[in-house]
Amino acid sequence: MQQHDHAARAAEMLEGVYLAKLDWRRVMGTLDARLGVSQDPDERRTLLRRLAKLHEEQEENYTAALETTAKLLAEDITDEGTWSELERLARVANAEGRLADIFAGELAKVTADEPATARLARRTGELYETHKEADKALEFYRRAYAFAPRRAKAASSRRSIGSSANRAGTRTASRCTARRSSTATIRVSG
Repeated sequence: MQQHDHAARAAEMLEGVYLAKLDWRRVMGTLDARLGVSQDPDERRTLLRRLAKLHEEQEENYTAALETTAKLLAEDITDEGTWSELERLARVANAEGRLADIFAGELAKVTADEPATARLARRTGELYETHKEADKALEFYRRAYAFAPRRAKAASSRRSIGSSANRAGTRTASRCTARRSSTATIRVSG
């Protein structure tokens, strides 16, 4: 344990030297070394965020930033800020399929769902559906539905009601436009 503390302290000191030299590869190496020995969840989250930011901003390696941020999801699967960051990075890296796999992998570790994991399961289903992986999509939709069947029915009903309302609104708008056109024609001719 003491040897790990010394290694982490040495990596922390070297980080300052490498930062001053703008040697990003070595800065990332020191962050990795510190991650390897850190037991503190808050420190791990901070180090992972810094490492992901360096991958993104210094290397422009969006895939590495995505994979590093995925480790944040493993630290706290309910953190919706992490979900948003993963979504953003996946769009930039053109890796939405990989994102679905990341979400699915972390959800596989969950033994009992809660509202946040049910929402993540639904989002995972959407991602798989977008990528034409119907079987996987169905698996995650079922998982979300099993947690909150009433909410799923309500959302489904709202979508169908919304679609009906949009169709009705379009018909009404068309009738109003037709009436205005005929009124305008009468005024011009009369």
